[in-house]
Amino acid sequence: MQVALGGATRTRRGAGSWRRIWLSRQHIPDIMARTMRPARFKRKVQFSSTLECTIRLARTSDVRAIRTLYDDIYGGDYPLPIIRDPTQTLATIKDRKHFWLVVEHERRLVASVIFAIDSTDLIGRVSGAVVRPEFRGHDLTHQAIRLGLEELLAEKRPLDLFYATTRTVTPAPERLVSRLGFVSCGVFPNVHKVVASETHGLNAYFRPQALKKRLLGPRLIPEVGEFFAIAKETLNLPDDAVIEPADPGPRSSERFEFSVVQDEAAVAQLYRQRIAERSLKYHFFPFHEPQVLYHTPDQADEVFIHFNRNDGYGAILGVKSEVADFGSFLDQLCEAARDLGLRYLELLISAFDPMKQRHVLTARFLPCAYFPAMKVTTGDRRMDYLIFSRSFENLDFTGIALEGTARRYLQAFMKCWYAVMVAQAPDFEQADRLFSS
Repeated sequence: MQVALGGATRTRRGAGSWRRIWLSRQHIPDIMARTMRPARFKRKVQFSSTLECTIRLARTSDVRAIRTLYDDIYGGDYPLPIIRDPTQTLATIKDRKHFWLVVEHERRLVASVIFAIDSTDLIGRVSGAVVRPEFRGHDLTHQAIRLGLEELLAEKRPLDLFYATTRTVTPAPERLVSRLGFVSCGVFPNVHKVVASETHGLNAYFRPQALKKRLLGPRLIPEVGEFFAIAKETLNLPDDAVIEPADPGPRSSERFEFSVVQDEAAVAQLYRQRIAERSLKYHFFPFHEPQVLYHTPDQADEVFIHFNRNDGYGAILGVKSEVADFGSFLDQLCEAARDLGLRYLELLISAFDPMKQRHVLTARFLPCAYFPAMKVTTGDRRMDYLIFSRSFENLDFTGIALEGTARRYLQAFMKCWYAVMVAQAPDFEQADRLFSS
């Protein structure tokens, strides 16, 4: 999920492109056309009596100036390839599924924000918002995001919702999106590394029809119930969750060996093939592409991972496996991923699949966010999703500035962390078990 505001990858066609969802095939081109960004966008905005700027679409000629803008603000430490790699910057500017706005003052770029669009699940993302320090205090970012949302959520467009991730080193980013109508849906502990590891917040903007399309009555394991309770209160959801313990059975002692494929083109091609075959589980993750494939020697088990080598962020985008004890399988996969340099992994799980929730919790992936109506499903409905994450580094929350609902999500995360990582550990009174050879 991670490209923070106050701080993207190329949009993929979601797995739903290969399934029969609510829109029929003859309507897909029309839906896609109406979700694409406009070919032109330019507004002059008077921010104060002495400051007039132009908010416009980024141009291919802006690539170097965009890199300079982010480098000046982040000291060259901005972690995401969309900025660091000029090839990706150029491709994103050209891509009709991205809407990249820059703020220009006297022919100099002073602010930037990136919108991405998924025409399959009718969801958008706002990311990478920055503004030069000397131009802060004039609402440049607020106005750029507001104008972008107004354009992309116009009545003619079918998008249902947008989400944004926000840095938490200061409360300003979360306050900014809150003023625009976003609500907090969770936190991502240790998700990205700029200078040090940072916790980011997840915030979502819902059109009224998005929540009206929700499937009601999510089925949840007890450990994630509090996350739904926070979302229910925040968004005034009408339903209650069904709590199911979901027993996965005894743990397996089977050991797995993993080989890794890092040829990005080959990995992406096989990923698309597996989606077409409908052979992947855990495969919903908008706005991400796989860079790495892990597989067992017989290739019966495959795991596709998005991997940002700049800061060690990773996300599981799809799994082909029939392993019964998936929790043990996933736990061992994490050992291999850590050896490659991943320091954090994320996974999206349906709020209607308690057994999958149990499996990933067993592998020490902890719930950190609850996203209502995130995904389009059959019958013009939308399904809630949980976001689970696992950090391979010590959690450190010093210096974060969370307020209100976001702080409640962090407290729920820490309760679950204690229940899974501490309360279930062997009794310290049984020292012989802890230190036996």
